[in-house]
Amino acid sequence: MSPGVSPPPPDQVRIGVIGPGRLGQSLVRALVAADVHVIGLAGRASESAPAEPPGRQPGQVSEQVRLVAASLGVPALLSHQVRELSDLVFLTVPDAGISAVVSELAGRAPTRDPRRWQAVVHCSGAVDLSGFAPLVARGWLAGSWHPLQAVPSPDSELRAGITWAITSDDAGLVTLLGGLSRALHGIPRVLPEDAKGRYHAAAVLGSNYVVGLLAQATELLGACGLSRGESLQALIPLARSAIDAVETSGLPDGLTGPLVRGDVGTVATHLGELTAYPEVRAVYQVLGRATLALVQARLPAPIHDEMLDLLGGPADDRPRT
Repeated sequence: MSPGVSPPPPDQVRIGVIGPGRLGQSLVRALVAADVHVIGLAGRASESAPAEPPGRQPGQVSEQVRLVAASLGVPALLSHQVRELSDLVFLTVPDAGISAVVSELAGRAPTRDPRRWQAVVHCSGAVDLSGFAPLVARGWLAGSWHPLQAVPSPDSELRAGITWAITSDDAGLVTLLGGLSRALHGIPRVLPEDAKGRYHAAAVLGSNYVVGLLAQATELLGACGLSRGESLQALIPLARSAIDAVETSGLPDGLTGPLVRGDVGTVATHLGELTAYPEVRAVYQVLGRATLALVQARLPAPIHDEMLDLLGGPADDRPRT
């Protein structure tokens, strides 16, 4: 980057988005609502699709992208137009499609004008920045900006208070992405590139696997005679109350239940009942050991050791209190 070339402020930056899926639509909607200038939305590889639909000429925006862009109140563009008109390009395509879009953009991109600030950013929580090499070689800055929330549909709202994970080796781009995070009422957190795998694993544990746990709990309640809808109606407020307790009191003070009470008998009863559900029993034991570690210092050593043995913890490879 040439000396003196700085990124525009968040209220002046021209943003283009490539990827009209769930996250792309949610992001465009949030940016427009925050009065950030979105110059347009494009589909991935729209100019070079290997098989154009009947009646559509190469280089034309697809009808799907037109309809999505119109619903969001932004222009429908081709990806090369997004590249040419934007200061900042967001890639909201699936992780497996990022390198293909970068190759497409780089194949048509001249070397960046040294008097112009331009950056390309993907919104993946797991992918590193190495795939941006073809554009970086042409003078573009690169980074990632990931919203730490579930986006299950194109109508999902990017919520206030969520974390936006930022990765880039350029301080100006980090500052701009931090400003955009705050414009969306979020909290920016800068992550080193080598932390992205751990970061995304934490995100999966804290969201996707919570859904998996609810599914297993629903199975058990189904065996108690509740329908799936009745089970979820019972479990979702419970899960919310547990999260609220941690938000209010932190860890481990927000924890309730038999482990923090040292209730060995209840845990033994649970494990006996779960004999008929071996997969659920295995999950119960693994998570039980992880949770027991939170309260180890609060339990008498004999109670802790008995609980650990019930939960499948070997007696000889783990330090005891």
